[in-house]
Amino acid sequence: PSFSFSAMEKYCNLRPKYYVSEFRKSAKSQKELLVHIEKVIKDLELLINYSHTAERLNMMGSAYKSKAMISSTRPQKINAFKQAALFYYKAYARQKKAYSLTNWLELENLLVLLGNRKWGQAVKIDQTAYHLPAIKDAVKDLENMFESLTGFSPDEVSYWDWASAANIKLCMLMLEYKATGNGIPSYEETFTLYKETWDKAGSKGKKLGEIEHFDFLTDALSLSKKKNAIAMKKKINDLKKQLEKMI
Repeated sequence: PSFSFSAMEKYCNLRPKYYVSEFRKSAKSQKELLVHIEKVIKDLELLINYSHTAERLNMMGSAYKSKAMISSTRPQKINAFKQAALFYYKAYARQKKAYSLTNWLELENLLVLLGNRKWGQAVKIDQTAYHLPAIKDAVKDLENMFESLTGFSPDEVSYWDWASAANIKLCMLMLEYKATGNGIPSYEETFTLYKETWDKAGSKGKKLGEIEHFDFLTDALSLSKKKNAIAMKKKINDLKKQLEKMI
């Protein structure tokens, strides 16, 4: 049975990405693709009910991000962001990993920009209640996570740790618009960290995965007319263009 569970996980992980790529080719099949994404979400619910692993909770967050990409109306997208944030929050509560933390905080930040959340507020969604950190605490958590990933000799740091460190810098860059004070990385610093990571290692597939994440962020930021959201979207687009040359 363990094999069938891991096969099911892989299947649930690959399908949403495929559906997003199909949607990109032609938006005509949108309704059908949303039905397919719902099927993935149902499959993941079964897996999570069987065992609440951080990995499965992260996959559910990712499935909802794909659902947001394929959705066309603002309320649909916002609803998918809220669900994705919930599952990344749950994954992070279960296992304090950078991937869950950065995805959770980026999604909450998008919801703040869109006027649906406030830093420091209590959130209740489905049967779960949690508290959003104040922005300074969110930045502190990111700084601590960054230190824990990069405080080794370079030989001991894996590709995923380097990639996570770059994602933390990107997340901090996104949060900068609400935070004042030091420690906010510059665009150049963030780009350099991604570039160094990609120079070190990483398959084409992993790099394309990062590019997909940038696409998700720019798509989400398009919903906001706020000056800082427009500026952030441009920065992420620039980052994407510069990194795409390295694939």
